Amino acid sequence: LFQLHRDGRISQKELAQKLNVSAPSITSMIQKMEKSGYIVRNVDEKDQRMMRLDLTEKGQACIEHVKAITEKMDEIAFTGISPEEKMLLRRILFQICENVEKERNR
Repeated sequence: LFQLHRDGRISQKELAQKLNVSAPSITSMIQKMEKSGYIVRNVDEKDQRMMRLDLTEKGQACIEHVKAITEKMDEIAFTGISPEEKMLLRRILFQICENVEKERNR
């Protein structure tokens, strides 16, 4: 949902590539989200053979709800922590991720 929100109207293939998942995996996810009313498939105006994915109002509402919860969690988690300390934490976490990625690629 967040990828569709970020990128707008994209194809199933594009979504799979952006999420780095296989076509069968994305198909299953899309079917579930469509059945639940979070997304719809629409024919591309320029290429009638291609289907594009769009967020529904329910999907957009879900995104807004998750954003609100995330903001509240950030507010709670970072109470009493200065902006400088947040930046230091971020740098440390990025370094940890980079170290793990390097080790994984050995």
